[in-house]
Amino acid sequence: MAIDERRTLFATTTLGRMFVLRRYDPPGEPLTHELSLYDDYLSPAPKELSLPDALQKSFDSEAEAVAQVRQHWHEQVGPFEDVRLGHRMTFDLAEALRQGSLKPLRASMSAEEVVDLLGLPEDVAPTSKPGCVRWFYGAVQVHLEDGRFRSLQVEDAVESFTTLDFTGWFLKPSMTKRRLEGALKSRGIPFTREGQVISVPGGFLFDFHAEVDRLHAFSWNPPRAVACPLSPFPT
Repeated sequence: MAIDERRTLFATTTLGRMFVLRRYDPPGEPLTHELSLYDDYLSPAPKELSLPDALQKSFDSEAEAVAQVRQHWHEQVGPFEDVRLGHRMTFDLAEALRQGSLKPLRASMSAEEVVDLLGLPEDVAPTSKPGCVRWFYGAVQVHLEDGRFRSLQVEDAVESFTTLDFTGWFLKPSMTKRRLEGALKSRGIPFTREGQVISVPGGFLFDFHAEVDRLHAFSWNPPRAVACPLSPFPT
């Protein structure tokens, strides 16, 4: 189920820093807008910066946050835009599994190419491995390594999508290996099982919690192209 409303905005400063304004409206709690500032937001090593004292972090409205940035930031700031940039890709989950692909996404595509397909991520998080970072598009985590697409993952079968949307989502947080196998068989999707992991050709994986028979994550790790070996014979 795609989330269609405008909820995350970005604006770039003249020095290349980026403001990100995220809307939060959890059930039963007041609507808030949270402002953050980053260096190298789309790089393999993004860094969140402290806001100046004159700028607060939380606002009641988008307009209030934008007005405060215009008033208190010392350099010119571009327009605040929706991170989606008008992009969206939609996949039928069962068909993608049968095809073994999420084309036009592919292994080793550049970060710029990912943005051209999906827009900017709503959030970013470097990992403990140098050069590796996670980009968040709703519940979908896109993993990049040295500025290149490596994999994507959805934890706990959360059905909350933005520019990367799945229709026919049949995964559930409580799904057991047996139930998932039945769902795959009924949809004509080939698979193999080894321990806590169910694999589908093309790099799709379903891994389960070790302590309980419950789905932990759905991921896609597309195989990387392998260069042809050089001929041992002179030409």
